[in-house]
Amino acid sequence: MKRVGVFIALVVLAAPAFSKNSCATEMCLSDYKAARNIEKCKTPIKDFFSIKKKRNGHFDPGRTLKARRDYIYSCKSNNKKEKEYILAAYGSIVSP
Repeated sequence: MKRVGVFIALVVLAAPAFSKNSCATEMCLSDYKAARNIEKCKTPIKDFFSIKKKRNGHFDPGRTLKARRDYIYSCKSNNKKEKEYILAAYGSIVSP
């Protein structure tokens, strides 16, 4: 519970309006359940789930995961553990 409170404080106080910002996406998706109701996280979450790759006209989870991995790792934070958590949970799905 403490982690959620700190997370929400960081998002509300430190985050400007985001757009195509992989670091904002990482921050919001690190606690998706709390962030999905925060207005400033809607665009970063949408940006992440808008990355969808297809093969032969159908959703390709493997290619989508690679593209989303590239996007998340474009944020230069040293939070590899959080990045891998995000990718394991959301990297190859259409949306939660």
